[in-house]
Amino acid sequence: MSEIKVGFAKTDITPQTQRQTIYHKRGMLDDAKTPIRDPLFARATAFRSGDEVAIWVTVDLLCVDTCLREAVVAKLAEEGVPPEHVALCATHTHTAATVAPFHSIEPTPEVYLRLLEEKMTEAALSAMQSAAPAEIHFGRSTVDLSVNRREIGRMAEVNSINSPTGLVDRDVNVAVICMKDDMRTALLFNYAAHPLTMSKTNPQISADYPGRAAEYLETKWEAAHAQFFQGCCGNVNIKVHGDEQEAVMAGTWLAQAILAGLSGAEQSRSTDLRMASRTVRLPWGKMATAEEANVIAADRPGDKRTQEWAEAIRGAYESGPVADHAEVIVQAMQLGDAIFVALPGEVFLEIGMTIREQAGAGPVFVIANANSCEVGYIPTAAAFPEGGYEVDTAPYYYGLFQLSPDCERTIVSAALDAIKDVTE
Repeated sequence: MSEIKVGFAKTDITPQTQRQTIYHKRGMLDDAKTPIRDPLFARATAFRSGDEVAIWVTVDLLCVDTCLREAVVAKLAEEGVPPEHVALCATHTHTAATVAPFHSIEPTPEVYLRLLEEKMTEAALSAMQSAAPAEIHFGRSTVDLSVNRREIGRMAEVNSINSPTGLVDRDVNVAVICMKDDMRTALLFNYAAHPLTMSKTNPQISADYPGRAAEYLETKWEAAHAQFFQGCCGNVNIKVHGDEQEAVMAGTWLAQAILAGLSGAEQSRSTDLRMASRTVRLPWGKMATAEEANVIAADRPGDKRTQEWAEAIRGAYESGPVADHAEVIVQAMQLGDAIFVALPGEVFLEIGMTIREQAGAGPVFVIANANSCEVGYIPTAAAFPEGGYEVDTAPYYYGLFQLSPDCERTIVSAALDAIKDVTE
């Protein structure tokens, strides 16, 4: 039985000149005047067992799109790391410099995209090169920080830790990595809630509550490394919002819940390490023609978002045949007794819960906002007749067609197939 080796690293990706977040309207605020409340990081954990290697990178960004992923994995491939063994995930903080081409904001400067490529690659390689023998323990805790925004309401309607929650997932999955050589401890943790504690009325750069939780664990608990993996939070918000005080409060509560659950963490009985990647086609549902896009734009002459969406649709048709699907990546990793799953986009909570329930015994970390997040929201089939922001409005932000209700079945099936790839 091969020995598990683990390495970890982090690099600073805080923007110094490009500070446009999704809360900025084009031209309304000078980038240089956007305050930096706390730094943004790329954090990486690398696993080795025999000839197998797997690298998981998390960045304090809204998303990781396909272009960014392709640039990073190409650089890692030059160092002998297979692209399918690399997962690139975002914490989904809304108070970070934008990457995906959301409309009504300035495009991300190439200089910042190149910086991200460099820093993400640096963190991944550093983690891989520092891998050393380790024991891995898995634990679980719970915390009541989230609210189902489609059932209860958004933050402005809630904004109280004592509010009802609706359907949420309170579980926090934790991997405790104990380095054998120097007794350092690293923590990987997975929780599902939109990072929205930092109010959009006061744009600023911040890693939001995931960054504050990691900071608490690394400074007050003295973890050598703390890496957050966002769960399936497409329809789930954090309960409280406001400013720095609320972000620190939510991050502290999450960190304390993690620490409370460490006493029950159990050492992995297995040192198996396998990782697999599948390319998946998510079907489009309503595909507006260029003519229909023009009509919609004409009906909303003052709506810049709709105008730019229509322009994107026209451009898609002008560039050649338009595919009836979006192509995304789904990944799975077996790490000892646990399974890690990486999904694209803003996946609804129920989809993640279904995958976890059907994956079988053992801890299952279901991680969204990974690799090809420009696909946007991935709702449940039941959400489509209900409509609402995630189904009807969000495609205008992403410049996309609306997905088909079949996307739920497709993404669940792909995740379970990827899990079979690494467990059978």
